[in-house]
Amino acid sequence: MTTAFITHTACLMHDMGTSHPECPARLRAIDDQLIASGLSNYLLHAEAPLAQQLKVVADKYARGRIVSMLEGGYELHARGRSVASYLKALSR
Repeated sequence: MTTAFITHTACLMHDMGTSHPECPARLRAIDDQLIASGLSNYLLHAEAPLAQQLKVVADKYARGRIVSMLEGGYELHARGRSVASYLKALSR
């Protein structure tokens, strides 16, 4: 089975301020560590700007399985709308 590392360049624009751990530098550090450890060589690197593209990758390489993680929760109403949009896009 193949493990995918799916991201998008827009993620590097996520900047919550200097004191918040979720920042572009953290994303770069994760990528750097995957490369340094050699794990990057075993991952399928994919850029998926839309949930529908994520589904295409999952169907092709992971028998349709998708594991999603939510970050944050600062504004619960916005988070709910975001999750609903994501699930709607996956269901198409």
